Amino acid sequence: MRPLERLLAEIRFDPEADAIWHVGDLINRGPHSLETLRLWRDIGGRGVLGNHEVYALMVRAGRWPRKADTLDALRDAEDADALFEGLAALPVLTKVAPSATRRHERGELSAAHALLLHRRRLRRRAHRRRRDLQGGPRRGRGRL
Repeated sequence: MRPLERLLAEIRFDPEADAIWHVGDLINRGPHSLETLRLWRDIGGRGVLGNHEVYALMVRAGRWPRKADTLDALRDAEDADALFEGLAALPVLTKVAPSATRRHERGELSAAHALLLHRRRLRRRAHRRRRDLQGGPRRGRGRL
């Protein structure tokens, strides 16, 4: 049993009753990126882009040099196009509906991957990442 499968079993995840979110780095954190991403898709998982997802999308688009990674099976999969499209559709920042968080009684909750930035800076960064993923012109030094 892989780590995500163990976690889902441990929390007794029920896709009919539960919502589960990742806050980035769902892939390229071990040898099972393809299986993890498929499972995440199949259970209706939600989430936000992390730097590992951005890296995979940028390399696939030819906009970033490939480094040592664990993404060969994902890149070579029959359903790679659909899986990468799903990753590209993930937001950088999202609001989690109160109904999706049983224990959160104060209302709105937001999720982002390792970003604590001013809202304006966050919007600019999200716009730049979206533009880069779509092959738009790049500025600056190419840092993510």
